[in-house]
Amino acid sequence: MTFDQSNFKSLIRPVIDFPKPGVVFRDITPLFQSPKATRQVITASCSAI
Repeated sequence: MTFDQSNFKSLIRPVIDFPKPGVVFRDITPLFQSPKATRQVITASCSAI
């Protein structure tokens, strides 16, 4: 199974008003619950370097 950009976005959780009002923190920890998604993110990141 491969993940595309919309799949990755669905795994990233927005946290509104954190750490202060008006800021949207993007929590990527749910992404690491999927080994396949984690592997693809690491591979894509390394390819971009």
